[in-house]
Amino acid sequence: MPIEPAKPAAPAAKPRKITAATSPRQSRREARENAVNEIGGGLALIAAMKGWYADAGTIGMHGPKFAHELALVADDNEQVGTWLDYLTQSGPWLGVIKVSLPMFLQFAANHGRIDTSKLPAESGVIDPGMLEKRVKAEMLNASAKIRAEIAALEQQTEQIQRETLRAAM
Repeated sequence: MPIEPAKPAAPAAKPRKITAATSPRQSRREARENAVNEIGGGLALIAAMKGWYADAGTIGMHGPKFAHELALVADDNEQVGTWLDYLTQSGPWLGVIKVSLPMFLQFAANHGRIDTSKLPAESGVIDPGMLEKRVKAEMLNASAKIRAEIAALEQQTEQIQRETLRAAM
């Protein structure tokens, strides 16, 4: 096996200023506002899980206006802007956490660790008993569909066999 020469070291990382992650269709202000709204949504979910429904409702009622005003302040205040920009720099991991949270909450509910009646409907978590019934119903429907397809194929096979016998006579 040939010996390969050592690869040169990677260049030193350049310090960079944190800026809001924006898409071509999303302004810096919108990115900041969305980041604050997402944090508010997480806080509202936690409040609801704790049974603090009024607090969850307060965040839902006033959070979007607060996020909008805070994003406006960030336009003129560099410290606030840098802080909000940091929130938008989560990269792909925030997306992974965001989509996996309902799954992990559902696992917790399935094993009696959390009470689904304390979760808002938009959490994506449902009562484990209802989920079990849904899965069983889906399985029965899939099984019935497969049985119907098999029965139809058997009828087609019998028809072909009858026609083949008639043609042979």
